[in-house]
Amino acid sequence: MFARATRMLTALLGLQSALLAQREPPVVPPAPPTRSYRGPGDVTPPGVTAPAPALTAPTPAPAGSAPRPKPAPPRPQHLRQVPEHIARALQRYGTPITFEHERTAKSRLTYAWESVLVMPPAAEGPTVAAARAKALPFADAVALLADGDPRPLLVLRESWPLGAADQVEMDRKLDNEKTILLAKWFRCVSVADSVRHADHPLHSLFTASPAPRLVLCAADGGHLTGFAGSENLSRLWAAMIDLLGRHVDGDCVAAVHEEMGILSRFDHLDSMETEFATRLDRLLESAAPSQREITQLRARLAELQRERTALEALERKVMGLLAKPAKVAKRP
Repeated sequence: MFARATRMLTALLGLQSALLAQREPPVVPPAPPTRSYRGPGDVTPPGVTAPAPALTAPTPAPAGSAPRPKPAPPRPQHLRQVPEHIARALQRYGTPITFEHERTAKSRLTYAWESVLVMPPAAEGPTVAAARAKALPFADAVALLADGDPRPLLVLRESWPLGAADQVEMDRKLDNEKTILLAKWFRCVSVADSVRHADHPLHSLFTASPAPRLVLCAADGGHLTGFAGSENLSRLWAAMIDLLGRHVDGDCVAAVHEEMGILSRFDHLDSMETEFATRLDRLLESAAPSQREITQLRARLAELQRERTALEALERKVMGLLAKPAKVAKRP
């Protein structure tokens, strides 16, 4: 009985092995890689594996030659991440916003550049030849720039070639809002780059080496200060405030701070006027405009105009500081 059960179990195991062998295909090792036929000049026929190249010893370098540099190891790739303190600030305060003034403030933040005639007119009489250029004495050059104006002088020398380092630095300082507002009490004059030449009529103000890009002085030539463009902005402000304190009747620094607040109020008025005017235009162009809304928008625009008129009067009072009576060089 036991022998019969053993034979039956053996037969079942053999049958199971045969069924498994029929289900799974035999594992066949992959064929060696072959190369495609490249044409009549190919010495290796298609379907035949090309023989591996023979390993040869490297050719020794000639004596006296420099050793071949070793290839640099690959640089590790680092993931660029925002610093932790910047990430916390952005998460708390949001992304930075670039502020830009509206139309009224932009019209205020400009320079009133003036130019002077440095060459005398042609002589009258039998000859019309132009007079030869020559450098004027310092007092005459200052009088030519002042032209009877009692305000201090701010003289800017144009730079050549354009885009020079000193020009970029000076332009950045002159574009500052506080610098522009302080310059409202100066007579701003722009002169050509040729003022550096010894025969230019205004050369006496630019005799320093190198020639300054900006010159500040009183209307009579006193307190002359030159700036090359690389100085700190605070030094330029200090020189301007010193001249204004000597030659302008009033506190220019306090007036500048108050004018900055007035410009912010002008920005608010400009944005509100633009918004209400746009809404009114769209309402008038609609198919069925509401007279009630039209009346409200027009009343709001009239109110903003009254606020603008009052603000302009305040601005004239703040920025209307007058120059102190002083001795002004007369034009030759």
